[in-house]
Amino acid sequence: MLATTPVRVAELCVDTPLELIECAPEPVEWPAALIVGHLFDVDVVYGFRWRLVLTQDEASYPGYDEAQWAPLARLPFHQSLNAWTGLRAANVALLRNLSPEDWQRTGRHGEQAARRWK
Repeated sequence: MLATTPVRVAELCVDTPLELIECAPEPVEWPAALIVGHLFDVDVVYGFRWRLVLTQDEASYPGYDEAQWAPLARLPFHQSLNAWTGLRAANVALLRNLSPEDWQRTGRHGEQAARRWK
């Protein structure tokens, strides 16, 4: 599912006019372009967290406020989609190559880091 999601999004958007991709369907909803940007951000965050957990014992990683990230500057939609596709592919390659021992590693969200490690 992780590997195919960007491909499926690209398929859904291939014939969709850019005006529709960049337009919110309802006033309180995000346009497709912003959703793709958010998914890119999620891959940045999760990819960082996974790499941190894989390379540090007792890893602790920060949280983030997605609402604060949403208005940051973005690439044009199709470039953003391509960037997300590449980043997701890199994250999937990382996950596919983990050893059974790697899957046992853990980390803590920064808001929970104050608790003692077991």
